[in-house]
Amino acid sequence: MKKYACVLLFVSALSGFAQNNLLGQSGFDSLMTVSNVCSEVVNSVAQNCVDCPESEQEYAVSPGSWFRCGPDFSVHHFNGNHYGVFSNNGTSYLRQLLDGLTVGFTYRVTLKLSKNCTAQNNEVVLEMKPQANVNAASLVGWSLPEIVAGVRLLESTSKVAINPAAISMDHFETFSFLFTAAQTSMILQIYKPLDEGSPSNANVYLDDVSVVSLATNALLETAQHKRANEISYLPNPTTDFIRFSAPEIIDQLSVYNLLGEQVASSELNATDGTIDVSGLPRGMYIISAKMGDTSKSFKAILQ
Repeated sequence: MKKYACVLLFVSALSGFAQNNLLGQSGFDSLMTVSNVCSEVVNSVAQNCVDCPESEQEYAVSPGSWFRCGPDFSVHHFNGNHYGVFSNNGTSYLRQLLDGLTVGFTYRVTLKLSKNCTAQNNEVVLEMKPQANVNAASLVGWSLPEIVAGVRLLESTSKVAINPAAISMDHFETFSFLFTAAQTSMILQIYKPLDEGSPSNANVYLDDVSVVSLATNALLETAQHKRANEISYLPNPTTDFIRFSAPEIIDQLSVYNLLGEQVASSELNATDGTIDVSGLPRGMYIISAKMGDTSKSFKAILQ
């Protein structure tokens, strides 16, 4: 019989919330339980949890609300600090609405994670969902500011996954990602699937989630027509073709509309080349460049 090292995590009060955080609620110090209805409405914003049994509770605060869909996320506290806990009894989805985003702008998403057990397999997943329907396909646009062991992009940059092996047991580890907004309102969703190969008390702890605009960073809108994470692409806006160059081989270019649907792709396998977008309707698109195990995303405008 296997023995697992699962221990109670004692955390000290955490500080250092990101400035200009677009989330109304970053941590869980004010979290409270409300109603047993998954379609609970807070601040006139309906949170679509139709896939949840009505017997399951949600967590919410106002203004700015975390919503829990599923019973396996709870809030614990130690020495006055509150933090979220994904238990290993099922799959729960933690959601919060992001409003007032600028389409095409890049945002940094940061969160802190820890764990109490070495024997964990399933990844913690982040994704952006359309505000109109949280059950719709996830929106593309994630990228990694740096290569981190155990962190990867999934499904054409529509998800970020963090392997438990990358999460520390004795302190909160900070993870940071980039997301290029395709809509002005989106729902940030965080979850950890049930891990049947781990004990039920194998927990992952979450705190201090932030979403900050990089509008004053080097990834400014004014520089995006020249480069996005060291990929040059011109012209932008365009009417027919976009030319690309990169310091390493680009395996594939994929074009997505703002609904997250792939509308064009090109196997490049070179450090420079072109993609034909002349047959697409005029508008804004997200282009994903796959290079080995990493992907970079940026916006393009077709006139």
